[in-house]
Amino acid sequence: MSKTIANSRNKFIAFLVIFVGMVLFQLTELRYIWGVLDISRFYNIIFLLSLGIYMMLSIGARRLNNNVWIYYMFPGLLVFIGYFVNITINTFRDQSLAIHYGGLIPWVVYLAVPFLLKDNIINTKNLLRYYYFSTLLITTLGLFDYFLYFNGLINLQVLTHSNGMFLSGWFSILHLLDDGVGHYRFYASIGEPGSLGMILIPSLIYSVIYKRYLGASVLTLGIYLTNSLGAFISGGLVIFLWLILLYRKNKFSIFIPLFSSVVIPSYKHGHLIG
Repeated sequence: MSKTIANSRNKFIAFLVIFVGMVLFQLTELRYIWGVLDISRFYNIIFLLSLGIYMMLSIGARRLNNNVWIYYMFPGLLVFIGYFVNITINTFRDQSLAIHYGGLIPWVVYLAVPFLLKDNIINTKNLLRYYYFSTLLITTLGLFDYFLYFNGLINLQVLTHSNGMFLSGWFSILHLLDDGVGHYRFYASIGEPGSLGMILIPSLIYSVIYKRYLGASVLTLGIYLTNSLGAFISGGLVIFLWLILLYRKNKFSIFIPLFSSVVIPSYKHGHLIG
């Protein structure tokens, strides 16, 4: 029993290290905001090597369904090999290009996922829950900075980034305008407001499904402040699909009162005018 508990604990720690590291050093710009780029690089190197070795050993030792190989693993391996060869050839010409090996991390994760699931290191339910809480925390902390700044309660520092000039708070960034003021669009700690809006959509769906309405309110506010057309369209599509599912589940029972509440007052209003 104690061995089983220790094994489960080790798997949870491995999952936590992978997930937290990806959030801090891949998903967000917190490595720039907090000035921990060296720690980020070290983590990324260790992460890439460790997960790469795990993935290669697992390919030789684990059996996967043929469909997983054909439709998932094989395309991913082709992209990974092509990317790796391209970076390696160019790095021989210019060693400064070695930094692009970091672009392999998403593909190593992609290829390792079937084995991580098979070894029960990750599971979809936990992954969704942790994704929800992490994005909710990113949004909440970002809104804290955002409202303090736009109410004149804090000053933000100029942050030089490879994507341009930003203002940074404790937990978030804002695009720096020519007049030295932060842009109104909400970034939180994500590099682009449109990306933030799209990242928050799955968490918003999760919060509605599991009736976490306070979280849903925070996420909705975050999406609204991104002013992202892509996020607004995606949110509209989600609502449209949700209404279709409700219709298929409840048929007309849920729509009759809604229809009546719109049509009957309109009819009365028209009849009085006539």
